[in-house]
Amino acid sequence: MTGIIKSIGLDAGFIQLDDGRDLPFDFSAVLAYDLANLAAGQVVTFGLLRGAHPKAVDIVVQKRTDPSSSDPKRRSVRFLRYLGFEHVGNRRAYTFEEVVPGEQKKTYIVTTDVMLFKRHQVAMQEGPALCLRLLIQELDAGREPHCSLTDGEMLAHVARRPVPKTGAHAKRFSYTPGGGVRGV
Repeated sequence: MTGIIKSIGLDAGFIQLDDGRDLPFDFSAVLAYDLANLAAGQVVTFGLLRGAHPKAVDIVVQKRTDPSSSDPKRRSVRFLRYLGFEHVGNRRAYTFEEVVPGEQKKTYIVTTDVMLFKRHQVAMQEGPALCLRLLIQELDAGREPHCSLTDGEMLAHVARRPVPKTGAHAKRFSYTPGGGVRGV
């Protein structure tokens, strides 16, 4: 079946059918990749869970086919989603997915040498954000991203860090088991 997202609440919404009726759905019925970009007015396909209170299931957002999707202002709206990483030897490959409303999703991989993190005292948890920044720079420059996080990007990241406060104005905390954290 096909319909249009009529409204979305905190954890559910309504799809308007061709005959004007509204069909409820839960977010758990939406394909995981489409959930983050779900919006009113989007065309969706779905299955029907029959019963006393029918619901839409297996909801998939459909690619737009109207000419307005080629409008440059529309194309500038994109979402980059971090999908995870693969660690092999001393290399880590971070995977991202680009979602542009009305277009096919694209996958990008940003690689790095894990020794860069140790050398520059950068936490591994900062890797996805660093790679995302690099990926956005490449996409904004109009280049097809085939990028790798380098020593230069790590140095720039370290330079952007705020300088920790020292001296009399620095806040200090202590932890006491059972007592929690308190200012000193």
